[in-house]
Amino acid sequence: MDIVLKYGSKARGDSDSYSDNDFLVVGNISRDVKFNGFDVVRYTKNRLEKIKEKESLFLIHLREEGVIIKDQNNWMAKFLKGIPDYTPSDSVIDLSYQNLSSILSIIPSKSGIPCWFDMVFVFLRDLLVKLNATKKHYVFAPEVLLENIDIKNKNKLKKVFAISRKIKSNYRNGLNQNIFINPLEVSELLSESFGLERLSIEFNDLIKDARGYDPYLVLRLIEYGIRTEIFRPTNKTIETYIKNPHRYSWHIKRVKWIDNLELVEPVAPPDTKGHAALGVR
Repeated sequence: MDIVLKYGSKARGDSDSYSDNDFLVVGNISRDVKFNGFDVVRYTKNRLEKIKEKESLFLIHLREEGVIIKDQNNWMAKFLKGIPDYTPSDSVIDLSYQNLSSILSIIPSKSGIPCWFDMVFVFLRDLLVKLNATKKHYVFAPEVLLENIDIKNKNKLKKVFAISRKIKSNYRNGLNQNIFINPLEVSELLSESFGLERLSIEFNDLIKDARGYDPYLVLRLIEYGIRTEIFRPTNKTIETYIKNPHRYSWHIKRVKWIDNLELVEPVAPPDTKGHAALGVR
């Protein structure tokens, strides 16, 4: 490994039991190196340079909060110093709104609730990061993302955001869920607060033309479909990949693996009963 950089809450120093251990690695990694308990993304220098050309809030995240652990020839320090400020365009913001609307259009079945809240947290965080960036407020800590946003129901949104983060952490780490919140109430709250129209996405259409959607959104929807037995993968490698969100990357450009999924009827109709409300209204 030529370069190792820590980022996220562990780098900021505000981590808790629900925080990820985020690391970026550049260079070859020996098979003897184990990353148990860590979320590692791998990039090449060439890949990072290409991302820089297209502008990226991820690189600003690394610039603002990254902690360099290893840096051969001081390459990463020089690279991050050259990352310019970036203001998301209207089309970029609109896509974030659309992605969140797509997730909110799903009223999850009981088996899909943890995955659904994971998606709510991820796409809500993405939107808030970008809304802050339009004002050149480059903040990434979940606790402060709503501070500079002028929006109604802010206190309720903070509560939902925090709970969704905990459910996401438990889900990704395979832990039992002991936190409950009504997904319908959450969907209504977010839709009202951000003025979102719930979009209608048919999983059948998703299979027919997945390339009409944001690739990362497709990944998450297919993951949800597998979790709830809407989809059956015909390739075990795909099933292994799609059930491990830690391996996802924002730079996914193609979803060819979608052709290896077979659409099946759900085992049972969506069951939204028995979800304890938590007073988010």
